[in-house]
Amino acid sequence: ELRRPATAIAAGDNHTCAVTELGSAYCWGLNGGGRLGDGTTSQRLVPTPVDGSLVFAQIDAGEDLSCGRTTGDELYCWGNNQNGDLGDGTTTNRNLPTQVVAAGAVSTLTVGRQVTCAITNGVASCWGSNEEGRGGDGTDQQRNLPTQVLGLGTATSISAGGDGGHVCAITNDGNVWCWGDGNEGQLGGARLDSWTPRLVSVPCP
Repeated sequence: ELRRPATAIAAGDNHTCAVTELGSAYCWGLNGGGRLGDGTTSQRLVPTPVDGSLVFAQIDAGEDLSCGRTTGDELYCWGNNQNGDLGDGTTTNRNLPTQVVAAGAVSTLTVGRQVTCAITNGVASCWGSNEEGRGGDGTDQQRNLPTQVLGLGTATSISAGGDGGHVCAITNDGNVWCWGDGNEGQLGGARLDSWTPRLVSVPCP
């Protein structure tokens, strides 16, 4: 039971997480890989506290993992780590929050399909599976640690697709960039994958 008003919420694949006004994180639902962060892999039908004494400002949930940004702008992830999605340099599943190896203060995060991304001091980085170039570093090599997205200016916002294996970002000049799986036109151009950010032409009103 959430006994405090919630300030943030995220719905993942068969699980949900929320942050209360005091910064406590709760998750519930399927717990495969430890995606609820309570130290177990047991399914939870009611909100269950994420273990530890971390104070969160933001939370996001992906396919089978969850990540949260603390009030100190540190990043923690937990759950399935088969593709290096947790950013701790390993492929070991974690059922407790594990700090992402990131340099500098994280301003925002996003968790997608087998890829996690964050903005640190205006620099966008991604890690996890790099199929279809969803990591944006010009390769298809899996990354177990945050790796800078190539050719992107100062990023202010970033979002990873929940199912399509693509990522998009906004830079400080207002431009929109996308990369990864483009088979359905989700990159805003030809139906082709892009291993580095592709500028999206947004029509003016």
